[in-house]
Amino acid sequence: MNLFVGCNGGLGKTYTKNFGEKNNLYFAKEKLNLIDILKIEKIIKKYKIKNFINFAAYTNLPLSEKNVIKCFDINCFSLINLCEILNKHKVKLFHISTDYVFNNLNENFENQKKNPINIYGLSKNYGEEVIKFKSNNYSIVRTSWLFSKYKNNFVDKIIDKIKKNENLFINNEIGCPTSSDSLSFFINKIINQNIKTKEILHFRNFPAISRDKFTLKIIEIYNKKNKKKYKKKINNILKFDIVERPKISILNCDSTFKKYKIKKIFWKKELNKII
Repeated sequence: MNLFVGCNGGLGKTYTKNFGEKNNLYFAKEKLNLIDILKIEKIIKKYKIKNFINFAAYTNLPLSEKNVIKCFDINCFSLINLCEILNKHKVKLFHISTDYVFNNLNENFENQKKNPINIYGLSKNYGEEVIKFKSNNYSIVRTSWLFSKYKNNFVDKIIDKIKKNENLFINNEIGCPTSSDSLSFFINKIINQNIKTKEILHFRNFPAISRDKFTLKIIEIYNKKNKKKYKKKINNILKFDIVERPKISILNCDSTFKKYKIKKIFWKKELNKII
């Protein structure tokens, strides 16, 4: 039996919808907090859990700059006790991380040195280090720019503003939009491998694109599917943004795709599905 936490977020909801099985356990973060380690251990012992899948994370970039302790509690410190409990009961950890542990990441170099430049990236970086130091059996999956049909992601926010005919203010960083559907497919694949390992994997959709051009593509697809057309221009937000972000962030997935025999998935096709 597998235990999933953080299932009320976009990725958790997507995975549960696509691959949810009755013989697994799925918890929203309000029902099972990573810090509540005694409750987690009781569940592991009672249901003989084999895999622990962590979808829970503090991902709000602007708020993480203000709520530093809370951000680190969720993304880093909570993993210390969690890894000890999972080791004790021989449970494998699957953990979602981010391209923001890097800065100006070039896809031509797979093993670049990590260099996070904002609080969110720092917290996820140290979370990775905790797992690498404490866990006996783990798969860390780094991904980028997740979007889904659910709330609180970039695509959802853009569509909401389009519907309200509001002006758009977008930064021009370059990265890789990735659908929660395709990532949940990959996560399900590696869970079912059922092997003991210590690995860090990269998964994203293709190709890389700038935020402003990605926004134009969202508008293009939305306009094709709706009678009401959005025609306002996109404004650059860099001078208003309080969070420093990598200007280029492109995960190299070569070794991951080769190891797990994964083919490239293109975000445009995924974007069409949810708009």
